[in-house]
Amino acid sequence: MATESTPVFPVEISGLIIDKLVLRSDFLLGCLEPPSRKALRACSLTCKYFERLARPHLFHTTYIELAKYDDIPPHAGSVKAWMELLDRDKNASHGRQRLSQHIKSLHVSFGYYYREVSILPLPTSSSGYTFAQIFSELDRLDSLALFGLFAAPADLEIEATLLQREMVRLIGTSKSLRSITTCSEKEFFLEIANSMHSFGHITHLHLPHRLRKPLELSQLCWFPNLQGLDVEQYTRFVDDDIPITSTTPLKHPSFSLKMLKLSPQDAYTRRENPDIIGLTPLLDFFRRHSQIANCDPFSNLELLDVYISVGSDRDTLALASVLESMPRLKSFALSAYNRDTPYHQLGQLQIGQRSRDTWHHLTRLSLYFNGSYDTVADDIMEIFNEISAFNRLESVHLDFCSDQVTYDAEKDEYQSLCYLWEWLGQRFGNPQAYPKLRSVIIEFEAVLKGLRHLTFYERLKAGGQIKADIRRALATPFMSLGHGRTFRLLD
Repeated sequence: MATESTPVFPVEISGLIIDKLVLRSDFLLGCLEPPSRKALRACSLTCKYFERLARPHLFHTTYIELAKYDDIPPHAGSVKAWMELLDRDKNASHGRQRLSQHIKSLHVSFGYYYREVSILPLPTSSSGYTFAQIFSELDRLDSLALFGLFAAPADLEIEATLLQREMVRLIGTSKSLRSITTCSEKEFFLEIANSMHSFGHITHLHLPHRLRKPLELSQLCWFPNLQGLDVEQYTRFVDDDIPITSTTPLKHPSFSLKMLKLSPQDAYTRRENPDIIGLTPLLDFFRRHSQIANCDPFSNLELLDVYISVGSDRDTLALASVLESMPRLKSFALSAYNRDTPYHQLGQLQIGQRSRDTWHHLTRLSLYFNGSYDTVADDIMEIFNEISAFNRLESVHLDFCSDQVTYDAEKDEYQSLCYLWEWLGQRFGNPQAYPKLRSVIIEFEAVLKGLRHLTFYERLKAGGQIKADIRRALATPFMSLGHGRTFRLLD
């Protein structure tokens, strides 16, 4: 008598279902978005099998908050409960992987931002646990973010210095740590210079919220194997000499970058800060040291997200010279957006030609610039004409403005770059031209410089008519290709 076998759901399909629920926030340094966390928690309660799949995502990023804001007490108790949970899980008799092995990213906040006096004693330990004990539990920790420690008030200078040295020692002796995030890197680099440990295992640096501070590029030499650099809110790069200390860093490290992201001060206000000096010093720094070490710092670059100064041709020429040597580039985002100054040099970068001849792995292209000049449409059309048919492009994001706005009195309509949108619609709506394109985002602003006499209502009407033209000419043919494609037209 034949027996019926119980159908088994493939493990790979279950894993794909769980992975599809994972959505992490770039703004919050990789934490799960609330809907994603809620969905994963629900899955973990479904059965032991789903719980085992969801655990690595739920515990991937952990936060330790050691601050007190107004009348809210410090969260030291939660640290104690967290450590006790890890201890119970370690000693429990179950066949699952230990929770501590799922924790890959740790964020520690001391909450001393802009405080003139201390608001609580400096926590050299938390609820009886020293930071050395906490780190010892996290033997697979890959990423560490420190906030507020290097901004401690003056009355805690001695205690803060001791804890800063302890943190730097823990970073230097870690066997798994690869990524560091810190807001006050000047003090952090100073402690590294006084440390006897090597930091060659650190491959990624994230320096957010610099608040008008320059970055002394020689400090990067402490990390000779640097692969990723993410700098936010900077005003300028200082290509200074390497300081001579008892533990001088490698004179000419062989940088081999895979990721470079640069977001300067006021980049999102769309007005160029005159104090900002562009990325030329940074590119020169990497090339100078790598050439002496006989290597190319950009040949392995996969993600490039940079801002270049509109007021000078130096940045454009410097960027164009390094774009030639990026055969592995997958994502390229360029920001040259100054509301008051058009960016005429887009064609000099030869983005289309490089995408066709060199960037064979490019999947994401984002351009942000002021297009209020006569040949902006021709420059954009040249880019997408060059890379059509033989490309892997999956996502396009165009954010630009133009003062090429006309009024058709016979139709009582305002128009802007109609032939560009028609041309892009024909290209993006052709599956043979862009076979893998799935996402198009357009942020277009029509600058009504010559139409200052318009009332507020008339300006709204003009903007609405131009957006309607974009949707008709570009969105309709692209979306008609079928399911799986998204188009967004943003203000």
